[in-house]
Amino acid sequence: MSADSESGVEFEDTVEPSSEYKEDDEDKVQEKRGLYDTFMEFCWTGLYLVPVYLVGCLGFSSVWVLLGLALWFGWREVRALRSEALRSGYLLARSEERLVREHFKEEQLPPWVHFPDVERVEWLNKILAHAWPFFSQYMDNFLRETIEPVVRSSNEMLKTFTFTKVNFGDQPPRITGVKTYDKNVNKNQILMDLHISYKSDCEVVVEIPKFLVKGGVKDFQLHGMLRVVLEPLIGQMPIIGALTLFFIQRPRLHIDWTGITNLFQLPGLNGISEDMVMDNIAHYLVLPKRFTVPLVNNLELASLRFPLPQGVVRIHLLGARDLKSKDNHLLIKGKSDPYAVLRLGNQVYKSKVINKTLHPQWKEVYEAIVHEVPGQMLSISVFDQDPDEDDFLGRVLVDLNVVKVQRDVDQWFFLEESGSGEVHLKLQWLSLVSDPDVLQEVLQPMKTAPDETSNDLSTAMLVVYVDGASNLPLSKKNDITVDPVARLSVYDKTLSSQVCYDTQNPAWEEAFTFFIKDPNSQELKIQIDDNQIQQLLGYTTVPLRDLLVVKNMFLQQSFALAQSGPHSTVNLKLALRILVLEESEVDASERDSKTRDLSDMPSRERDEIASRTMPSESHRESQNDAQRSASFRSSRAPSDRHDLAPAPNGNITSCRDREETLSTASGVSTLASTSDLHKRLCMGFPNVSLGQIEITVRYSAQRKSLVVVIHTWQAINCTHVRTSKHLRTDLRLTQQEKEEN
Repeated sequence: MSADSESGVEFEDTVEPSSEYKEDDEDKVQEKRGLYDTFMEFCWTGLYLVPVYLVGCLGFSSVWVLLGLALWFGWREVRALRSEALRSGYLLARSEERLVREHFKEEQLPPWVHFPDVERVEWLNKILAHAWPFFSQYMDNFLRETIEPVVRSSNEMLKTFTFTKVNFGDQPPRITGVKTYDKNVNKNQILMDLHISYKSDCEVVVEIPKFLVKGGVKDFQLHGMLRVVLEPLIGQMPIIGALTLFFIQRPRLHIDWTGITNLFQLPGLNGISEDMVMDNIAHYLVLPKRFTVPLVNNLELASLRFPLPQGVVRIHLLGARDLKSKDNHLLIKGKSDPYAVLRLGNQVYKSKVINKTLHPQWKEVYEAIVHEVPGQMLSISVFDQDPDEDDFLGRVLVDLNVVKVQRDVDQWFFLEESGSGEVHLKLQWLSLVSDPDVLQEVLQPMKTAPDETSNDLSTAMLVVYVDGASNLPLSKKNDITVDPVARLSVYDKTLSSQVCYDTQNPAWEEAFTFFIKDPNSQELKIQIDDNQIQQLLGYTTVPLRDLLVVKNMFLQQSFALAQSGPHSTVNLKLALRILVLEESEVDASERDSKTRDLSDMPSRERDEIASRTMPSESHRESQNDAQRSASFRSSRAPSDRHDLAPAPNGNITSCRDREETLSTASGVSTLASTSDLHKRLCMGFPNVSLGQIEITVRYSAQRKSLVVVIHTWQAINCTHVRTSKHLRTDLRLTQQEKEEN
């Protein structure tokens, strides 16, 4: 007797066929399968030739044949690329170790391979794999019982709309890495980043029998980083007040269509269809949008769904150099027509095109809102404009956490994925201040020393939360309920809310953000219209100078609507914040470290060194005030320039001042991000001047190389007059690293 180890059911002893019979059967099956495949290939080839034969019989031009062949080959190429991407995804899901050993491309590697602070969570992937069939059952019922009736009732032509097949496949989403933040995080929240890779073998087919139309989705892929925020933490069960989910950057999406929707895979249409789907996902789950699930009652969800931004980054796109030449003709090397595309979350900016140059000078300024730091990355992509398709010249990813710490960064950034070229950026972190007295200090430099870009700069930011409206009038045309939509405008910018259908008391619960040039003269206008017949339902105007006199420049109020009903109101929350360029946090930390070093010395030695090297208190304060009033500062701070000056009288204390910034890209596993390490050293010895040198050390994760840039040196003493000066760099391991290796 033999027993099945899993089910425990006993079976009678059976005689298995010998291996010779098995091999014969397998050979016969393979032979039949080969004949079947050959026959099917012959049939498909004949089917492809039928349209060519019909074109010849009907006397059409051969151009139609060439056009059909071009479309067919383009469709085959797109299908082949998607199949290869899906095959790689399956291999990644089954054996990550095998991928690493076979030296796959970096874009296909999980984030824990590159980032040491990202952890593997295979136990969680096993739980998802076990629960995935039950999730598929839930989605089947949800689509058939909830979505299908809604689609049928939305249009008369869709009354026969049906989900004929719903199968989410056997491949669940995989969490390829988890990063939990334990520094610079509010004590009342838990912050996590989940790197998600979903390469599904799902198949969802819909049909409209009335029109004999069938289409669907097959092999859906989604890659991105999902941020999970657990806040607020409370002193009662379940400890966590709410769960908030959102994508920091737009995830990458790939869809294989079936049926009539195969038209979306034709060249030129495949990107448009995926962008439309991605726009719908971004509207709900990409910053600044958030999905919040309350876990306890009596929570103010508005503050969780729409918190104030953490700051504003002012981007000075100055220029580029040594770009690749793409407009080459035969053996003649030409130039490019470069332009840049800047992206931060859903905010996209495009620069002007500079024709026929490899060293463009844009000199443009942009302002972008930063919602999450650490996490959000600024992407600058450079393209060469062409009549048919623009050529890619390289990309730069900047960690905004570094900009937040340094406040002002002026630097040339290497273009990754290109091999040549640099982009010159000046990035300034603007803090949000609720003190109205600071406004005049911000306005004064723009009025006294205006330049060509100062007219486009903002001094404040306005955040408007539209809760809803009440007691709106009925439609004047047919005396029925309306479909209200709110339109908010400041100066020349207008934003619209979603449409609330068939109601006089809409609840929009949406937040809007505006950049303000001068709060003393600008105003906010809210206009409510009937979206169905474009009828005005009421409006109100709020002067922004009213926010300058209220506490914390925050106002929550119901405003009466003009040209509306007698009791029609709109409920708003308004917050005005001044944009201030503050002093660098790095400079402050350096001064604190110097103060701590002095406090550890004997009092006599400390006083002596302080009198020789430390400036007076009044001099430091005047220096700090001068630094705060400067509107633009170079990334090489004045203190760095002072360090490069010759040592006065050889009196250099035994010190080692170090400025170190590590930028770790925590985005999705595109891995086009780099991690930059900038370190400037100033070393000296008592009573001896050996000279000084300024270097920048940068590590590129994509190139897997350490880049050392020598900026300048001076006062290098030589033993002989005619000695040629050169610099040698060595990379040495510590004793602990040697033992580990």
